[in-house]
Amino acid sequence: MQVIAINLAWGEVEMKHLRALRDCCLPIIFFMTIATACAGPSAGTLNNKSYKSIATLQQQYVWYDGDEARTVWLNPSLIAEFESSDATASVMRQRYNGRDVAAFPAQGSVRFWRLESGNSLNVTQQAKSEQYAGRLSPVFHDSSTEGGPLRALPGGLIVTLDPSWEKPQIDNWLIRKGLEVERRLPIGAHTYLLRTAPGIEALELANQLRESGEVVNATPNWWKPSSRR
Repeated sequence: MQVIAINLAWGEVEMKHLRALRDCCLPIIFFMTIATACAGPSAGTLNNKSYKSIATLQQQYVWYDGDEARTVWLNPSLIAEFESSDATASVMRQRYNGRDVAAFPAQGSVRFWRLESGNSLNVTQQAKSEQYAGRLSPVFHDSSTEGGPLRALPGGLIVTLDPSWEKPQIDNWLIRKGLEVERRLPIGAHTYLLRTAPGIEALELANQLRESGEVVNATPNWWKPSSRR
């Protein structure tokens, strides 16, 4: 390896060594530039090519992660569809003016739609009232831009009940609240995944239960893209 000689007396770098350093480093810099350009989008985000522009999001929602309140931002033009099929995709395109922008077949056939018109909250509610066959949720972001990590609500919430409760107390509470257990989770004494409708209803119900003081914790059953595509 050649050493760049610096002449302290004259303050000059020997040009032949400088040229050697240039010839050595340029291929490395070129390779690093290409590698950066070819890297995919960050985990949990959509490729920017899916967007007309990286818009700033306005509408915020709060959810609880244990004792910590966290904020998400609603994307008014993106919808997540769970267990999407060719039949529901056709309806989404024709009736709700959806444009297919991303798919996650390895994660339960989840498909993302960009609405050409309308608001994601309104469209999901309209589809529910019209008995749309798919399960829909507005898309939320962890930051206030479309480029931020995203998440959606496939339905369900995770609730932790008082560890001192016996089974009759748990059953009575579930009946009184009109809730149904999908399965018990191996977290703590009384943690359950409860059934709910997909979409904003799951977030609102989780917050209501958390703020009621009747439960130890309640959080939406969030879906997020895995780090592997």
